[in-house]
Amino acid sequence: ADCGQLEELVLGDNLLTDLPDDFYKLTALTVLTLGHNKLTSLPPEVQHMSSLTKLSVRDNAIRLLPSWIGELTSIQELNLVANPLRMLPPELGQLRSLSVLEFDHSIQSPKAEVTSRGTAYVMEYLRKVLEGKYSGNVFLHEIGLEA
Repeated sequence: ADCGQLEELVLGDNLLTDLPDDFYKLTALTVLTLGHNKLTSLPPEVQHMSSLTKLSVRDNAIRLLPSWIGELTSIQELNLVANPLRMLPPELGQLRSLSVLEFDHSIQSPKAEVTSRGTAYVMEYLRKVLEGKYSGNVFLHEIGLEA
């Protein structure tokens, strides 16, 4: 069946470890729920889903987010709760539409000083770090932090 126009897909509680190779064909998908599975990484098939506005991968085994996460520029809500993540990559800062970012206390980078201030502050921090990655200068004092 052609599912190319499918907009919302819930695949929670299925013990998934990966997604089918042709999953990338679901280009109209705006909401993808992959919670409560066995994913150890964000599936590469998600990278090309440019219409996604909500992505939930809560309660999986994801340890690291790929740098391409910054390419999902339509994302407004991202749920990363209950994964063994230790850091949020600076590339998340590219997601200018992101208004809801959910994660838990396993995150060590950015530090709690940043993460405790909410999504908008975390995103601004990540943008500054990403800019610094390319320019060689990180100006955290602009957002009230010292390097």
